[in-house]
Amino acid sequence: MQIVFHAGAHNTDEDRIIKCLLKNRPDFSNLGVNVPPPSRYRKLLHQTLLAMHENAPSPDARDIMIEAILEEENCERLLLSNENFFCVPNMALRGGQFYDKGHERVQLLSELFEGDDIEVFLGICNPATYLPAQFRRTKFEDFADMTFGADPRDLRWSDLIYRIRENNPNVSLTVWCNEDTPLIWGQVIRELA
Repeated sequence: MQIVFHAGAHNTDEDRIIKCLLKNRPDFSNLGVNVPPPSRYRKLLHQTLLAMHENAPSPDARDIMIEAILEEENCERLLLSNENFFCVPNMALRGGQFYDKGHERVQLLSELFEGDDIEVFLGICNPATYLPAQFRRTKFEDFADMTFGADPRDLRWSDLIYRIRENNPNVSLTVWCNEDTPLIWGQVIRELA
């Protein structure tokens, strides 16, 4: 099975992609593409990945997860979306970088769905717009606390992309600039599906 995960990033999508995919579920279903409602997998997948930090998944964990997520049998491609996949907003800049554990989350996803083709989709945005928007979403009252002391000028999306590619060479990764989304919306949806 092909398992596609749209991982955000924060402040880029506001769930517009998953809403569009859900509106087109019947058409996608006819093509063997399943778009389950986020309530079927977000919390379950989060809890499973957290548990995997302590123990390896059981041999039947993948099948149990698929059975819990899917509503129908016929599925060649599964589309999932969660902007908090890498972490919650308060931890997004931990370690002086964007999503310091992002590559580990992708690796856990690969372990959980071993044998499936994993694809990760990620919309990124200009740090000059990302950082103020992120600050409004966090509990922090001081900007330096949100960045964990890092100089915002040193933050690079390319560092995250490099870590994901380096640690997960078999995972397909599609990245685009959120500011371009209105111009490439159709292409993004087609690539996801």
